[in-house]
Amino acid sequence: MEKPIVRIVPGPTNKAVRILLLEDSRVDADLIARELARSEMQVVLERVDSEASFIAALDSFAPDVVLSDHALAQFDSQAALETLRAVCPATPFIIVTGAQVGGMTSASIRAGADDVVLKMHLGSLAASISHALAMRRPLRALSARQIEVLKLVAEGFRTRDIA
Repeated sequence: MEKPIVRIVPGPTNKAVRILLLEDSRVDADLIARELARSEMQVVLERVDSEASFIAALDSFAPDVVLSDHALAQFDSQAALETLRAVCPATPFIIVTGAQVGGMTSASIRAGADDVVLKMHLGSLAASISHALAMRRPLRALSARQIEVLKLVAEGFRTRDIA
């Protein structure tokens, strides 16, 4: 496995957005980085390409947002989303994929992904990131217990059972 890359892309804002990119193709990772540079979004980008490196980066890199390819060799966006929600439930998750696979888009959104962006339409990626960060910002103010209660409510537990 090659070492993850870190890029700083200049932009007009003071605070860089920390983006963890789960992508096994260096070419696709470079395309995403170039598109973010073109959008003038200031980012710190770290690319990982396996489940082990993804889990390690969630802790060590502490991303503001996760971008994930839909299918990697032995790890997919669904498994990555489940891992992210268990570890960092307030962090936005956006799937960046080469092609829509059947009902993948709606299934991914129902499972908790914030958006799905096709690689042929990367021009909308910066807006998708900004929107996902804005939508999840209130969750970052919640305590661990409040997030746990929200999860239980979403899973259909009654108030009495949660208490």
